[in-house]
Amino acid sequence: PSAPVCALGGGARDGTVALARREQCPAVHLLRADGAPTAALREGPDLGFAALALSRDGSRCVGVGAELHRDLVVWDVASARKLGHIPLHEAVHCVSFSPLDISIVCTSGPTAIRFFRLKETPDGFELSTLSESLANDAHPGFRGHSWTREGHVVVVTVAGALLKYDPHTAFVLRASDSPDANSISSVATIHGAQLVGCNDGKVRWLSEQTWGETCSIELRGQVSELTLSPDCSLCLALCSDGSKFTFPTDPAVESAPTLVEDAHVGPVFGATPVFSVGGQTSLVATVGQDQTLRLWDAQKDSSVPESVLRLNTLDGASPFIPISIASSQHSPFVFVGSS
Repeated sequence: PSAPVCALGGGARDGTVALARREQCPAVHLLRADGAPTAALREGPDLGFAALALSRDGSRCVGVGAELHRDLVVWDVASARKLGHIPLHEAVHCVSFSPLDISIVCTSGPTAIRFFRLKETPDGFELSTLSESLANDAHPGFRGHSWTREGHVVVVTVAGALLKYDPHTAFVLRASDSPDANSISSVATIHGAQLVGCNDGKVRWLSEQTWGETCSIELRGQVSELTLSPDCSLCLALCSDGSKFTFPTDPAVESAPTLVEDAHVGPVFGATPVFSVGGQTSLVATVGQDQTLRLWDAQKDSSVPESVLRLNTLDGASPFIPISIASSQHSPFVFVGSS
């Protein structure tokens, strides 16, 4: 648990996840939903993984290497055997299997959307490029993608627009209107709709047929990532300020988003206990590079702080960049040193 995880991927119906730790590469470890290990896959890239995913039936795993070893590798889970690999020459942020055909894999990164097919031959398996779409003046880059029920891929561009691709030809079947202040930063597909996270802090439900907005909920900060539960009934949203929310994907379910974590974004520069007048404490204050002071109750098993103060909103002409923190041992005061 102490070794950093460099890549984590899901996609299997039974909730199995694939994870890789940099110190243990080139291995990929598969864990059941209860955390029990099920398999270890070998022969991956030596320098770590940028992305991992499992097929919907859990029978195959795919990984993309990071840094200098950017190979795309596909394994058979039952036998832990590598079925094929192909070198890539650009960074990849996201990889996934088609929900309709586990022989088709999609990768998306800043410069390209690529589709690959794993084909069985008399000599074994062969992994080859099926189609591709490169960044251009109209679509200068890509952020991520999600498969639809029909086997198409919806892609988010760096400009915040949506594109729908046919994986067999990389032909654009549909493009959203010009992006605006509500431009899209992440996408997920549920039954009958596209869920999109937007720069204005909202998650919007878009009709599968028209991409028109049907409803929305408001979180906070740019919604940078959306992850669905295995049964697609819940969504986890990661916001740019470090907060994480869960909410039901069925808009008919009346339930407010639940804040499940509100951590510092980036390094924590200091922590100190906060004492009451009587000298008792269960509170800890922290400051971080994200220019916030957060107050935590040490007696609670929670990832949500009791309070958050955004230091960059305090009155003053110059930016407030905290670099240290201390507290009084006799009274409830916290002192923050800045640059």
